[in-house]
Amino acid sequence: MGHAATMFQARAGYASGALCFSGTKIRVETLFNYLRDGGTIDEFLDEFEGAVNLEQAVCAVRDRREGVRPASRAARHHPLRLEALTMRTYTAVVERCPATRLYVGYVPGLPGAHSQGETLEELNDNLREVIALVLEDGEPEMDGEYVGTQTVMVDVPAVAGAT
Repeated sequence: MGHAATMFQARAGYASGALCFSGTKIRVETLFNYLRDGGTIDEFLDEFEGAVNLEQAVCAVRDRREGVRPASRAARHHPLRLEALTMRTYTAVVERCPATRLYVGYVPGLPGAHSQGETLEELNDNLREVIALVLEDGEPEMDGEYVGTQTVMVDVPAVAGAT
């Protein structure tokens, strides 16, 4: 993998000298905003159609985790933020309440991780916020592990008059 000095550059006169991926006007912070909002590195790379390569994206994430600052003189004035970046994926069970027409979701085994929303997007945003709140005090011990769903066939008595 390359060094931060060759992967990133501060661009004078663009975006207030923000740190960008080398050879582009794409801010490194854009990748972290994308990940924070639930996107993946692959989706980020697709969005920018090859302007940023996988090695650059992985280097940015790795360097942020390790607290590495870009080595170039100009970039020292606009270092990567040093907070740790970790992405976790949780599976939520989602149902629609027939009475309220709201989407209701919860994360199996993660106490307190439940919410609702008028749209699936709103529910996802609400669940993301709730999970972050649950995790503020550290990773809780999971009550269980989500395995998946199964289709269960059951014989039921025929209803008189039904065809």
